Amino acid sequence: HTRKKEIYIKDEIFYSKGINYYPQYQAWDMWDDFEIETISKDLEMIKSLGLNTVRIFIPYGNFGKGHVDYKKLNHLQAFLDQAENKEIAVIVTLFDFVNDYQIANWSGTDRQLEAILSRFKNHKAILAWDLKNEADLDFEYHGRDEVLDWLQFIIDRTYKYDPNHLITIGWSNIKDAQLLSDELDLISYHFYHDMDKFDSQLKELNEKINNKPILLGEFGMTTFNSYLFPFGRSEKEQAHHVYNIKKTLYDNDNHHFLAWTLYDFDDIPHDIFGFLPWKKRPQKNYGIIKLNGEKKMASYFLSNNINKTKPIEISFWDKILKPFHFTVLVLLIFFFLIAIFIRKKKKHKNNSHIN
Repeated sequence: HTRKKEIYIKDEIFYSKGINYYPQYQAWDMWDDFEIETISKDLEMIKSLGLNTVRIFIPYGNFGKGHVDYKKLNHLQAFLDQAENKEIAVIVTLFDFVNDYQIANWSGTDRQLEAILSRFKNHKAILAWDLKNEADLDFEYHGRDEVLDWLQFIIDRTYKYDPNHLITIGWSNIKDAQLLSDELDLISYHFYHDMDKFDSQLKELNEKINNKPILLGEFGMTTFNSYLFPFGRSEKEQAHHVYNIKKTLYDNDNHHFLAWTLYDFDDIPHDIFGFLPWKKRPQKNYGIIKLNGEKKMASYFLSNNINKTKPIEISFWDKILKPFHFTVLVLLIFFFLIAIFIRKKKKHKNNSHIN
């Protein structure tokens, strides 16, 4: 339950510090080939990092699109049981990839909601139901009112089927976090924008939402650093970003956060991110753990008390010494040498004509 800006579990204040999660080799699709051994090891790793919360995703279509696949419910049961055994709280994001908010589709979403919540309304591992991931991104294509009407319907039905757990919506940005805030127990937003604006935007949100806990449900920085594409980031810069995010949160008395994401991924779905390499490749490298299992520097700052850790300073050379800049330098040297060669050849030719 919540009391003003605090979350309580067993009458003790609980600060959610955690990670968004997919298994390393099942990005965006862990329910078809569900591997409980992998889940168990990953939850143990999350625990060892000093984190206490994971956020997972339930794709609407994959779980039956209104005709619930009970095999998938058993998989969810196994996941939640493992999390409970390891004392890790779970935020379950429902209705991922819903793409139809019309009233004709409401009965299907209601049936799926009833089947899931009726089964898990008493499960102790669940911290909150996140009703829809970044629903505000659908305003442009489906209409703001249509999306909000559906969310209001789902909120009402969720309270009916499960009065025991918190309810939130993971908005895509801090500006939209005020939407439906009176109807929710936990206010959740994502942040992938200009760090310079974060402090002022967070202060504004805290002023307007001063009686409910606030969760930064997604944040992170890719470590994709290419010889071919600009704007690459290093692991040091990722760690610096995590430090700054957490420091800003704590300075504003906000203590709930979930980073994106546990692992780097070897492959991610084309139907979500497309085929353009400069869009797809960065999405593979948001993890705090590399493909080889090695922890990135950011994992230290994510798990430790930020007020007791020394900040990372990013120098001019950290920004300049990137693989892409090396490529640019090599090309400049190459074209410079070509220009010299051509100039010498022309000079030699001219001298030959004079002789």
